[in-house]
Amino acid sequence: MIRIDSTGARGLGLGGIQRSQEEIKNHVAWRSEVTEISAETLLKGEPVFTYILRPGDREEIFFISFMHPDNTIHHQRFAIERNSQGWYFQNCVKNGCEENIEALIPMMMHCTRNMCIPFRE
Repeated sequence: MIRIDSTGARGLGLGGIQRSQEEIKNHVAWRSEVTEISAETLLKGEPVFTYILRPGDREEIFFISFMHPDNTIHHQRFAIERNSQGWYFQNCVKNGCEENIEALIPMMMHCTRNMCIPFRE
């Protein structure tokens, strides 16, 4: 697990989840109306590690859909969680957490930050 220190701006109040949601929803790759199926249509033929951030089934759940190196499209669930130190982003498949979305994206796609390509229409 990656250790984080989220004692700064995120804090323990409910404002932390709102700031985290805003961080995602203001991201260049955010698509509020995209479903799993429409994400696959949009990403088909895009370069490897091109990704879309999209909503999940609850307010604190999100998905990253991305073009995998094997030319298939993967959909990874992630969440905004809280511990005793504050709010953070949690990868829902492996044990890993990050204080900001930019650090979590390459971890979920198993690549480096400079390889990540946000989808742009």
